[in-house]
Amino acid sequence: MDKPPTKIKQDELIQVFDDLERHRQDGVCFLLGAGASFTSGIPTGGKLAKEWYAEIKKNIGDGLSAWQQKIGLDESRLAKFYPQIFEQRFKDHPTTGFGHLQERMKDAEPSIGYSFLAQILAKTQHKIVITTNFDHMVEDALRTYTDARPLVCGHESLAPYINTHTLRPTVIKVHRDLLLHPFNNIDNTNCLAEAWQLTLEPILQRYFLVVIGYGGNDGSLMKYLQAIKNRKGIYWCYRPQDGINGNISNILTQDGDRLVEIEGFDELMLALNELAFHYPLPINLKNLSKSPIVKIARERAGRYKTQFLAFAEKKAKVSPADSENDVATNEALLKLSGFDETKPTYWWQIQLKINEESDPERKQQLYEEGLKLLPDSAELMGNYALFLHNIRKDYEQAEAYYRKALDLDANNANSNGNYAGLLLAQGRLDQALPYLETALQSDQQNLLLECWFYRLAHFPEWREEAKRQIESLLQQGIRSPGWDFSETIRRAEQDGYPDVAELTALAARISEVEVR
Repeated sequence: MDKPPTKIKQDELIQVFDDLERHRQDGVCFLLGAGASFTSGIPTGGKLAKEWYAEIKKNIGDGLSAWQQKIGLDESRLAKFYPQIFEQRFKDHPTTGFGHLQERMKDAEPSIGYSFLAQILAKTQHKIVITTNFDHMVEDALRTYTDARPLVCGHESLAPYINTHTLRPTVIKVHRDLLLHPFNNIDNTNCLAEAWQLTLEPILQRYFLVVIGYGGNDGSLMKYLQAIKNRKGIYWCYRPQDGINGNISNILTQDGDRLVEIEGFDELMLALNELAFHYPLPINLKNLSKSPIVKIARERAGRYKTQFLAFAEKKAKVSPADSENDVATNEALLKLSGFDETKPTYWWQIQLKINEESDPERKQQLYEEGLKLLPDSAELMGNYALFLHNIRKDYEQAEAYYRKALDLDANNANSNGNYAGLLLAQGRLDQALPYLETALQSDQQNLLLECWFYRLAHFPEWREEAKRQIESLLQQGIRSPGWDFSETIRRAEQDGYPDVAELTALAARISEVEVR
């Protein structure tokens, strides 16, 4: 008779983690079953089997006894017969069964235990979770409680992409993901897919396996664990009230295998964190606003805000709304940003309204009203200067507003470049030079294209370099659509530029629709 597996206390398992953490050895991977997700609001396979079995008994009629005998059903161990019960309950419409599972799991939230497991996966050498669960608790916890981006393999076709030496938290769903036709019938749960077998072997040969919440009721993983050779030790956690599946003893036959009595998944994770890892609670109980989870959320919100504002500012370029789509985009941005015409928050809100107008008189009125509401907006001030420059041809007023804009923000690249363009067109090269040099420090490639054109047109010593820079930017697809170089070309011709036709053709290439 085989020797029964050695039982140890929870503290001894925690000591293993502590030792591995101190010496930075390869570590463990986790195997999670349905018991790990029960406190997250996800019913176990046993609970679902019980519910479906009651429905089957109600609906199957005279065929119940024959079906029970066919599968050898033991009503005291319904969890073991989950695949057969699922198959019978949803035999006519399996996709309805998938929908039922999704409905039961849609409101689930990772439990306390998952919050600490997520930190362990993100911050230690223990990176891998193998699970028979379909749910998203591990990856949801990682995204909620950490900055980590997990690799989630919810289908056996993804198995080749798993790296045994991964630096990224990795979730391996051997029965597939909830949204990818998860395995529920006896054919699929009785034999582990070959792709998983090949992938799991080097993982289990390198890492200790810590099993939590898994009763061993499916044949696929259990048969694999029993057959695999040269694996590291298994620490199989169980709750006394759940008992121990007899098949588990057939697996725990190596010297390093242990049975670990625990109270539950959440309790184990709390104790593990307290004694081995010491990560803080993801919330501040006394002040929620200072919680680590709130900090992560604020950082993400900040990144999203930056992205949104950058998009809005790009759409607020000084040009008319060219199509119905542009108008729709502008209106969407204004609505989403809570635009109030009497109390605008951002300069681009006013600019978007101006861009929708075609009448210069109305545009000027909106600029002047906008600057009364946002008098310290260097962007709006600079755009108004450009409007006076290019549309109104009021060069004196344009220069005054360029100076006001630069008083507000001396490093504003657009205002520097546009003011330089005005001065160069008037032949005031020495005055223009510092503004042009500042604009050329910009990372706005369309502005760089304009500024190199100014150098080409007005500075003979830069002519060859300017041609190279312009051609390079054009080859990259950079354009400045609709930009008016007519004043620049006129001044260049007055100053004796040797090939005005060439300059005009180059200006046309720069001003054409942007190449993507």
